[in-house]
Formats: sequence, C-alpha cells, structure tokens
Amino acid sequence: HHLARDDLQRRLGLSPVPIKALVQFYLDEKQEHFFKNESTSIVLLSFLSQRWNQLGEAEWTKIKSVLSNLKCIPTSQG
Repeated sequence: HHLARDDLQRRLGLSPVPIKALVQFYLDEKQEHFFKNESTSIVLLSFLSQRWNQLGEAEWTKIKSVLSNLKCIPTSQG
C-alpha cells in the first residue's frame, strides 16, 4: 500500500519549511557540526548548490562565513 505525498505529510503532521528558514537553521552556530561531518556535509552542500538561486545575498554571506571557518570541506575531488 503506497501513500500519496500529501497523505503522508498530513499523517505525519509535516508542513513545508521555507528554504531560507531551513538554511538559517543549519547556519546557526549550534548546527555547524553538520557541515563538519562528512556524511551530512555532502547532503547539505548538495542541497545548497541545487537551490543557490533561491537564496539572497545575506544567506550567501553567512554560508561563505561558515564554510570559510571549516578546516576541511568534502568535495567530489576528495
């Protein structure tokens, strides 16, 4: 039995989160560990790269600030 996306969201009490709110959450100092962890950073960086055009200058400034403070950022080059 398959659930439709809307039905699943309703049953779980999920609601859409605006992209800027989600980015602000992950850019909070308390969440920076997600960028430092190899598994989660790959997902976050991919997510950001796919939605770069939905973010404003303030978000990009914060993203650059957070990433510039990391010692190592995983890339496709290793």
